[in-house]
Amino acid sequence: MDKKIQPIIVDQTEFLESIFNKFVDPLFIVDPKTYQILSSNAAATTIYGFDHTSFLKMSFLDLCIDKSKFNDVNLENRHFKLKCFTKSKMILDVHVSQAVLVLDGRSVLLLFCVIEDEHTIQQFLSRGVFYQLPEASVFIDTNYQIIAINNEFKKMFLFNEEETANQNLLDLILPLKRKKGSRSFTSIFNGSTVSEYEAIKYDKNGKPLNVKVYMIPKYLNEEIIGAQVIYKNLQAAKTIELNLKFFQTIVEKHLDGVIIQQEDGTIMWINKAVEKMFGYTEKELVGHNIAKLRSNYHEEEFYELFVAQRKAKGYWRGEIFNKHKNGSINPYWLKSFSISDEASNSKSFISIYKDLYGKELFNQKLLLSLQKDPLTLLYNRTYFVEKIEQILQEHHNDNHILAFIDLDNFKIYNDENGHLLGDRLLAEFAKRVAKHFNNVLTARFGGDEFVVFYRQEADTKKIEQEINLFNTNLSVDPIIVDGKRYYIQTSFGIALYPNEGKNVYDLLDVSDKKMYFAKKQ
Repeated sequence: MDKKIQPIIVDQTEFLESIFNKFVDPLFIVDPKTYQILSSNAAATTIYGFDHTSFLKMSFLDLCIDKSKFNDVNLENRHFKLKCFTKSKMILDVHVSQAVLVLDGRSVLLLFCVIEDEHTIQQFLSRGVFYQLPEASVFIDTNYQIIAINNEFKKMFLFNEEETANQNLLDLILPLKRKKGSRSFTSIFNGSTVSEYEAIKYDKNGKPLNVKVYMIPKYLNEEIIGAQVIYKNLQAAKTIELNLKFFQTIVEKHLDGVIIQQEDGTIMWINKAVEKMFGYTEKELVGHNIAKLRSNYHEEEFYELFVAQRKAKGYWRGEIFNKHKNGSINPYWLKSFSISDEASNSKSFISIYKDLYGKELFNQKLLLSLQKDPLTLLYNRTYFVEKIEQILQEHHNDNHILAFIDLDNFKIYNDENGHLLGDRLLAEFAKRVAKHFNNVLTARFGGDEFVVFYRQEADTKKIEQEINLFNTNLSVDPIIVDGKRYYIQTSFGIALYPNEGKNVYDLLDVSDKKMYFAKKQ
């Protein structure tokens, strides 16, 4: 046995994925000087009872009753026995094997912990974890006889338990290169802590498999009684890597814009089409929130429903108006769906944008014409009624206020000056309405009648004061058309939901009647 532990240089990501996280005995990566725990595997949590986060706050010495076992001299010993306690204060006799690893340039200690109560491999296998490992694995004794195979081994090599029982592993999957395989196992059984290499193995039908092999010895009372062998299918990994590169090439060159974002909205990746669509470079978007592309076209409720539906169904699709870097607002057909990462218990979202501007500019104008009044550019009656019905249905437990506003003596302006001037007055009046009532839903109901809707509002006195202030402003700052001043005043009526109406039509009827009563006063 060597006097000092020789370091093993391995790739950190591959080591953690292929051996550490999937090994069935407790494993710890610790600082070689302080034994501060840097990482632990799932088996450690199962045996000791502490979760991964708790382990990271501990030293391995915190688990040990006799801390004197750990001193500078012991770094020269590969294996020793000590007593440890679990979270529930149960005392365990543990055989510890040490190996120096270099992970991404940093020297660390890998600690293999074997519980003495499990005197044989069969007792160890009774825990059942081995059979569910995600990589093909086999347990052998020191004569290379197969003791157990897991489910992934069956899938990879096509053998079942009856065909492998008491068979020599080298004869089974390495019949043509038995001597080379024997040398690898001899190295393990002579005290090498971990062995890894690439090789060609053969399945039941003689098909060659390009695999990476990891061999880890199993100790009892400081003696090796067998080994766990893990096989990673390199061909499958290479196929996945090629498929990912192929997929990325397709997405990168796709004519539609593709954005990948985190659950909090942070943009992680975009393709070239996104840069052309929105005018931003990759550096200007990646790392920023997706809200950077939002326009003021949609109300906040639109985005709330968007998020809620995507969360409930896993996707959302529909038309959305987003903002270009130059400030223009353009329509896009958006498909946005979620992707869950079970390993990290997190979600990300993939959004695919189809640019409708230019191709379907007519549809955009048609959409606006269906919603907006062409003269005043406020919402029209049809859209207003549909929108209020939707709001009352979704927020039926809240108070809302609908105000009906009518211009006083507008017929006189039309009769004396003609309808052309009347239209210009209405257009200018609508601009005043949009500016004064800028945080609420406004619409031209018809002729010289306008409506204003206040969501989640119950203070009718406050609304009356706001409309009276609007009238005062019209008196102080009259509408000017062709250099002539027009001192327009309005009459209004207010209806409170649900006290004065259970639906939009009741509210319109009540507020309309109140408005005419006020006009007669």
